[in-house]
Amino acid sequence: MNVKLLITLTWSKIMAFFLVGCALTLDLKNGGATAFMFTVPFVSALILGKQYFDKGKNETNGSSNI
Repeated sequence: MNVKLLITLTWSKIMAFFLVGCALTLDLKNGGATAFMFTVPFVSALILGKQYFDKGKNETNGSSNI
């Protein structure tokens, strides 16, 4: 079984983690979990979508083996 995990840090991922931090700070300050509850699915979609498109981009950048 061959598993390859490559995580590249991009500006969009940095901003996604920044959003999670801001949401967590807001919730801890205001005593609830509303901001964090709505931020986590959005941030997860951003990160997973970016990983998916980066994977597709890296596969097409190489030369063809014909």
